[in-house]
Amino acid sequence: KARNIQLGKDVILKENVSLNNVIIGDGVKIGKNTTIFGSEERPVFIGNNTYIAPNCYMNGYYGLKIGNNVTFGLGVTIFTDSGPNVGRLKKFYPTISSEIFIGEDCWIGTYSIISPKGNMEELSILGAHSMLSETIKTGEVFGGVPAKLSKRLSNINV
Repeated sequence: KARNIQLGKDVILKENVSLNNVIIGDGVKIGKNTTIFGSEERPVFIGNNTYIAPNCYMNGYYGLKIGNNVTFGLGVTIFTDSGPNVGRLKKFYPTISSEIFIGEDCWIGTYSIISPKGNMEELSILGAHSMLSETIKTGEVFGGVPAKLSKRLSNINV
Protein backbone atom coordinates (compact mmCIF):
# COMPACT_ATOMS: atom_id res chain seq x y z
CA LYS A 1 0.00 0.00 0.00
CA ALA A 2 1.56 3.30 -1.10
CA ARG A 3 1.78 6.02 1.53
CA ASN A 4 3.62 9.19 2.47
CA ILE A 5 4.31 10.37 -1.09
CA GLN A 6 4.92 14.00 -2.02
CA LEU A 7 5.28 14.88 -5.69
CA GLY A 8 6.64 18.18 -7.03
CA LYS A 9 5.51 19.90 -10.22
CA ASP A 10 5.88 18.24 -13.63
CA VAL A 11 6.84 14.82 -12.24
CA ILE A 12 6.57 11.99 -14.78
CA LEU A 13 6.00 8.45 -13.49
CA LYS A 14 5.99 5.70 -16.12
CA GLU A 15 4.15 2.37 -15.84
CA ASN A 16 4.50 0.16 -12.79
CA VAL A 17 6.40 2.63 -10.56
CA SER A 18 6.15 1.76 -6.87
CA LEU A 19 6.76 4.55 -4.32
CA ASN A 20 6.56 4.52 -0.51
CA ASN A 21 7.77 7.21 1.91
CA VAL A 22 9.22 9.40 -0.84
CA ILE A 23 9.52 13.17 -1.37
CA ILE A 24 10.09 14.06 -5.03
CA GLY A 25 11.12 17.50 -6.34
CA ASP A 26 10.06 19.27 -9.53
CA GLY A 27 10.71 17.95 -13.03
CA VAL A 28 11.68 14.43 -11.95
CA LYS A 29 11.24 11.56 -14.43
CA ILE A 30 11.02 7.96 -13.19
CA GLY A 31 11.11 5.08 -15.68
CA LYS A 32 8.86 2.03 -15.69
CA ASN A 33 9.25 -0.92 -13.31
CA THR A 34 11.08 1.17 -10.69
CA THR A 35 10.68 0.74 -6.93
CA ILE A 36 11.71 3.46 -4.46
CA PHE A 37 11.01 3.37 -0.75
CA GLY A 38 12.15 4.88 2.52
CA SER A 39 10.82 4.63 6.04
CA GLU A 40 8.28 6.84 7.76
CA GLU A 41 11.08 8.29 9.89
CA ARG A 42 13.45 8.75 6.92
CA PRO A 43 11.64 9.23 3.60
CA VAL A 44 13.70 9.14 0.44
CA PHE A 45 14.33 12.64 -0.94
CA ILE A 46 14.82 13.11 -4.70
CA GLY A 47 15.93 16.55 -5.90
CA ASN A 48 14.70 18.55 -8.89
CA ASN A 49 15.26 17.50 -12.51
CA THR A 50 16.55 14.04 -11.63
CA TYR A 51 16.18 11.26 -14.21
CA ILE A 52 15.74 7.66 -13.10
CA ALA A 53 15.82 5.12 -15.95
CA PRO A 54 13.60 2.01 -15.95
CA ASN A 55 14.07 -1.02 -13.70
CA CYS A 56 15.79 0.77 -10.80
CA TYR A 57 15.42 -0.41 -7.19
CA MET A 58 16.15 1.96 -4.30
CA ASN A 59 15.89 0.73 -0.72
CA GLY A 60 16.24 3.96 1.25
CA TYR A 61 14.92 2.61 4.53
CA TYR A 62 17.88 3.99 6.51
CA GLY A 63 17.99 7.29 4.61
CA LEU A 64 18.56 8.17 0.96
CA LYS A 65 19.04 11.74 -0.25
CA ILE A 66 19.49 12.46 -3.95
CA GLY A 67 20.46 15.95 -5.14
CA ASN A 68 19.27 17.92 -8.17
CA ASN A 69 20.13 16.96 -11.75
CA VAL A 70 21.18 13.36 -11.03
CA THR A 71 21.03 10.73 -13.80
CA PHE A 72 20.47 7.06 -13.01
CA GLY A 73 21.11 4.50 -15.75
CA LEU A 74 18.97 1.43 -16.39
CA GLY A 75 18.71 -1.04 -13.52
CA VAL A 76 20.61 0.89 -10.83
CA THR A 77 20.20 -0.66 -7.37
CA ILE A 78 20.68 1.10 -4.02
CA PHE A 79 20.63 -0.62 -0.62
CA THR A 80 20.91 1.35 2.62
CA ASP A 81 21.23 -1.95 4.48
CA SER A 82 22.82 -5.28 3.67
CA GLY A 83 23.19 -8.64 5.40
CA PRO A 84 21.46 -11.98 5.78
CA ASN A 85 17.87 -11.52 6.91
CA VAL A 86 17.47 -14.96 8.50
CA GLY A 87 19.48 -17.97 9.60
CA ARG A 88 22.77 -18.72 11.32
CA LEU A 89 24.83 -16.47 9.05
CA LYS A 90 23.40 -13.44 10.86
CA LYS A 91 25.74 -14.31 13.75
CA PHE A 92 28.80 -13.97 11.51
CA TYR A 93 27.56 -11.25 9.17
CA PRO A 94 25.39 -8.77 11.05
CA THR A 95 23.36 -6.37 8.95
CA ILE A 96 25.13 -3.12 8.17
CA SER A 97 23.18 0.03 7.42
CA SER A 98 23.88 3.67 6.66
CA GLU A 99 22.27 6.70 5.10
CA ILE A 100 23.33 7.24 1.48
CA PHE A 101 23.81 10.66 -0.09
CA ILE A 102 24.12 11.38 -3.81
CA GLY A 103 25.09 14.98 -4.55
CA GLU A 104 23.98 17.27 -7.35
CA ASP A 105 24.88 16.64 -10.99
CA CYS A 106 25.98 13.02 -10.50
CA TRP A 107 25.72 10.21 -13.03
CA ILE A 108 25.26 6.56 -12.01
CA GLY A 109 25.87 4.11 -14.84
CA THR A 110 23.66 1.24 -15.96
CA TYR A 111 23.32 -1.76 -13.62
CA SER A 112 25.49 -0.24 -10.90
CA ILE A 113 24.95 -1.09 -7.23
CA ILE A 114 25.37 1.35 -4.35
CA SER A 115 25.56 -0.37 -0.96
CA PRO A 116 25.71 1.00 2.59
CA LYS A 117 28.47 3.63 3.01
CA GLY A 118 28.43 4.30 -0.75
CA ASN A 119 28.09 8.05 -1.26
CA MET A 120 28.69 10.45 -4.13
CA GLU A 121 29.68 14.07 -3.76
CA GLU A 122 28.53 16.54 -6.43
CA LEU A 123 29.74 16.22 -10.04
CA SER A 124 30.91 12.63 -9.62
CA ILE A 125 30.41 9.56 -11.80
CA LEU A 126 29.96 5.85 -11.09
CA GLY A 127 30.61 3.75 -14.19
CA ALA A 128 28.27 1.07 -15.51
CA HIS A 129 28.22 -2.35 -13.80
CA SER A 130 30.07 -1.04 -10.74
CA MET A 131 29.61 -1.71 -7.03
CA LEU A 132 30.15 1.26 -4.70
CA SER A 133 30.66 1.02 -0.92
CA GLU A 134 32.77 4.12 -0.25
CA THR A 135 32.58 7.85 -1.02
CA ILE A 136 33.30 9.30 -4.45
CA LYS A 137 34.64 12.83 -4.00
CA THR A 138 33.64 15.83 -6.14
CA GLY A 139 34.89 15.47 -9.71
CA GLU A 140 35.96 11.84 -9.42
CA VAL A 141 35.06 8.96 -11.71
CA PHE A 142 34.86 5.48 -10.15
CA GLY A 143 34.26 2.12 -11.81
CA GLY A 144 34.57 -1.61 -11.33
CA VAL A 145 33.78 -4.22 -8.68
CA PRO A 146 34.58 -2.99 -6.14
CA ALA A 147 34.45 0.54 -7.54
CA LYS A 148 37.79 2.37 -7.45
CA LEU A 149 39.03 5.74 -8.67
CA SER A 150 39.70 5.68 -12.42
CA LYS A 151 40.16 9.41 -13.11
CA ARG A 152 39.53 12.94 -11.91
CA LEU A 153 37.53 15.40 -14.01
CA SER A 154 39.21 18.69 -14.87
CA ASN A 155 37.45 22.03 -15.26
CA ILE A 156 34.37 20.89 -13.34
CA ASN A 157 33.30 24.40 -12.34
CA VAL A 158 30.81 24.58 -15.24
